[in-house]
Parts: sequence; structure tokens; C-alpha cells
Amino acid sequence: MKLICKALFVAVSSIVTLTLPYEVKLNAAEIPVAPVDVQVVNQPNVTVVNTPKIPIPVGEIQNPAFQPFQVDVRFSLGRGEGAGEAVLPRVGNANQRVVIEHVTVDALIPDGQRVVAYLKLGEILHSLVLTSQGDWGDDRYRASQPIRLYSLGGAIGFGLAGVERSRTTGSANFYFTVSGYLVDLP
Repeated sequence: MKLICKALFVAVSSIVTLTLPYEVKLNAAEIPVAPVDVQVVNQPNVTVVNTPKIPIPVGEIQNPAFQPFQVDVRFSLGRGEGAGEAVLPRVGNANQRVVIEHVTVDALIPDGQRVVAYLKLGEILHSLVLTSQGDWGDDRYRASQPIRLYSLGGAIGFGLAGVERSRTTGSANFYFTVSGYLVDLP
């Protein structure tokens, strides 16, 4: 009985081996492709007369009220300072809404310390996700975070960039960039 089962197994596995699909390789030059006639009509001639000193104004066609912005702020914490905030520079005017779409943070702090970062609009803190970049002589943390926040323009500062660190020894340096767009209010 064992001999019959063993012979049957060998026969079945041989059949399975013989019936497996095989790979077919084709040369791309052997595949017939019909040519397609492509024509360009009304060939426009475009001449840009603006120089880098006089740039072309840009705007969004679907939303002419869309006005992009980008601001940054740098600040430091000295020995004995565990937390700090810096005012984001003014953008827009009182008749505009500020829409923040992206934030980056670069934090350089003494070895072994930890840090948290946030944007503060009014009394609301919006935490940012920092990732350790390793040892650069000091510890470096960075964030590059898409976000959607709203504020009003025209004030002295539309928000604050803030940090808190785990210890107050040594000095720490921070760099925030905030970008988005302004929308005219009705």
C-alpha cells in the first residue's frame, strides 16, 4: 500500500510540475503598433515681457480671493527658560481670514532634553508632531506638518509659535515656518 501511495504521489507531482504556466518573453520591436498622427493646431506664440524685478502677478482662477502667504519666526530659550512663545508676523488685514495649511519646525536643544511644539491661535493650542533627527552635537527635532487652521488677519500677530522643553539647562534654538493663504471676508 505504501508503495502504491508513493508512486501515486510521484505521478501527481510530475503532472503538476508539467502543467505549471511558463513565461513568454517578447521583444517590444516585435509587437505591431499602428502609428498615430498627432497635430498641433493654432500654435500660439507667447512672449513673457516681465523681468524678475517686475514679476507676473499670480492668482487662483477659480478663487480670485485666494492670496498665498508664508511667514517664519526664530527664537531661543536661554538657560533657566523651559518654555517660550514667539508672535507670528502679521499677514493680511482685518477683512481677511488666514488659512494655515502647513507648518515646519526645526528645534535644536541640548543632548538628552525633549521638546514639544505648538501653534497657539487665541487660547487654543494646536500640537505639532516632532521627530528626532539624531545627535547634531545637540539633539535636533523637526516637523513638517500639513494642517488646516483658521484665524483673522491684520492683528499684530495672528498666532503664536510655542515650545516647552523637558529641562532648562543650556540654550535651545527654534525655527518655525507657517504657510497658507488669505481669503477676503464678505
